[in-house]
Amino acid sequence: MENKKIYEKIIEEVIQNIMIHFNRNISVNKIIFSVPSYYSSDDKKVILDLGKNVEVVDEAIASFLYYIRDIERNSKNLLIDIGGGSMKISYLTVKSTDDMLLIDVGYRSHIENIGGEKFDDLIVNYCIEKFNAKYNEDCKYNKVNSKELRNLCEMAKMRLSYENSTLIEIDKFYHNKDLMITITKETFEDISNELSTVLRSSIREFIISNNISHIDNILLIGGCIK
Repeated sequence: MENKKIYEKIIEEVIQNIMIHFNRNISVNKIIFSVPSYYSSDDKKVILDLGKNVEVVDEAIASFLYYIRDIERNSKNLLIDIGGGSMKISYLTVKSTDDMLLIDVGYRSHIENIGGEKFDDLIVNYCIEKFNAKYNEDCKYNKVNSKELRNLCEMAKMRLSYENSTLIEIDKFYHNKDLMITITKETFEDISNELSTVLRSSIREFIISNNISHIDNILLIGGCIK
């Protein structure tokens, strides 16, 4: 019941904000919630129980709806959503009728323990390895030093998508010794090669196991895509 009240409050505030934005009253015929893929059937049911005019779609499908205006009709589409901790793959067909578009979700797969966090782990381990080698230390990844280092490694990963190198630096990281590691795009690609291979293999396995013979478009979404 508590969760239902939260969603009711969200709907109320969203409608109020829309009315303020357009400076007029509005009539709402349908409310669509976009939810993360980890939402269970029970989680979705709480939202659906709000009323007949409420629907729920996964956030990956919601992203696809945003791009659908640029996608040709009657096309076959591979939607790959790589987030922080998992990868979701969907095979969607866009069908058109005289007055509407239909999206047929043919196949779906949810693969755990593959995502941006795994790439962060690789950079963290690389930094600690280099730090230990430089100072002959035996520093371990732990709760004391993990938060700041992990945040910096995540930012470094994003910077390497448009820069050739980046510096990760923490004063007095361990035993009053500074951590200062330069990581290049080439180094990052090298240490993440195995994980990247797993990603590609998972996508290939999805295509083969579902006998997918034709793909018109590949849409990549999710934070890890950056």
